[in-house]
Amino acid sequence: MARLLQIFGFLSVLLRGATLTFQSLTVGGVIFLGFLLRNVGNDSEKIKTSCRSWLCRFTLVLLAIQISYLVTNSLILMESAQIALGEIMGANFVLAGALGIAASLVILVLLSARTRGGAARELLLPAAAIIASSVLTSHAMARLEYRLPLVFVTALHQLATAAWLGGLPYLLIAIRHTSSPDLARKITARFSQLAVVSVAVLASGGVILSFSYVSSLKAIYGTSYGAMVATKAILLALLLFLGALNYQLVRQGEASSILASLKRFGEAEIGIGVTVILVAASLTSLPPAVDLLQDRVSASEVFARMTPRPPRLSSPAMMDLPEAVYAAQ
Repeated sequence: MARLLQIFGFLSVLLRGATLTFQSLTVGGVIFLGFLLRNVGNDSEKIKTSCRSWLCRFTLVLLAIQISYLVTNSLILMESAQIALGEIMGANFVLAGALGIAASLVILVLLSARTRGGAARELLLPAAAIIASSVLTSHAMARLEYRLPLVFVTALHQLATAAWLGGLPYLLIAIRHTSSPDLARKITARFSQLAVVSVAVLASGGVILSFSYVSSLKAIYGTSYGAMVATKAILLALLLFLGALNYQLVRQGEASSILASLKRFGEAEIGIGVTVILVAASLTSLPPAVDLLQDRVSASEVFARMTPRPPRLSSPAMMDLPEAVYAAQ
């Protein structure tokens, strides 16, 4: 059972990371279709068709991951706690998973209907439900103090992530299907304006959540949660640097020369953005640093562990392994 729980912990982080990634791609696609592709020119329907096609694929993957996540959590809880299926139906993660699955199915149905006009707007409600299903299993819902403000900030944080990072692939798709560089620049300028707002909301939410869950400098280097938050901040700073280059390119560059550069920068941003989302997913498997007041790692211990040493050519003794590893042998 101990080995099963260790495997489940790792699998749970992977599924959570995949859920957040495709959640951002799904919600970001809905926002892109609903707000950025309105009255863009003669190629509007061609671009929308391509974006809808990719949105449908991303939503299908999200649906499969949500079902896998719900089934896996239910089975491990039933096996470890020896309880029946009916007894876990009211659990928070079951309700959240059911909401996410239902919202994904609604998006797929609306996309398959191929309706025009208000179709993109009709996708906004199930997209909001997907964000809500994710927030229901976040650290904010588990807090006893300031729960509602933290839930609101977490929802805005994830929505901004979806609008910016989740919308990037659709920007590249739209650029590749435009008939002229001027139209590509018009769409990119709209996305840049949305990205600026999203970054402001994302950064503000990140600062608020960091103060709420980390609270001190010692917790940053003394806990795993703090270290992952610092890693996320560094990657976000790199993303902002690339985003600033894109913004200057759109404002000052020639329309005929921005396409190739935007594709390169956009692909790099997508790769780093997915990494940031995976780091955020790993945070959900860790207790907030503010709750770990004991057994924090000191600065001297961190320095001793990180000091470079010559590589060892032999394995350590069994008794020198960490207790958890030794017990699992």
